[in-house]
Amino acid sequence: MSWLWAQLAPLAAAGGPLAALTEGVDPRRALFALITLLVSVSLGRVLGAALASALRTVTTPTWQEMARRVVAWGLAGLGVANALQAFGVELSVLLGAAGVFTVAIGFAAQTSTSNLISGLFLMLEQTVQ
Repeated sequence: MSWLWAQLAPLAAAGGPLAALTEGVDPRRALFALITLLVSVSLGRVLGAALASALRTVTTPTWQEMARRVVAWGLAGLGVANALQAFGVELSVLLGAAGVFTVAIGFAAQTSTSNLISGLFLMLEQTVQ
């Protein structure tokens, strides 16, 4: 880790190209956030692929792909939230804003959401092959 920091330190030094971005950032927190993000994305991909493989004999390829993506993106989202929290970002404010944004999008896309839910039910009932 010290070698990496020695390589990056001149870039983050006063007057360096990354000085404004790295001002007040603890290198240990930044490394922890990066590792957390990489592990969560990697774990999401592996667990998503394992779940899709386990569902291969039970469901259709569409459901396998959907399960793989939900697991992969869900764990990636948790990793991003964990990384932001490691930097000291207040997540409750972001979650509140996301809730308001979600309600606004929900009202704007009622018919699209209705069609999506209908499509999920059609896939679940397997009426269309």
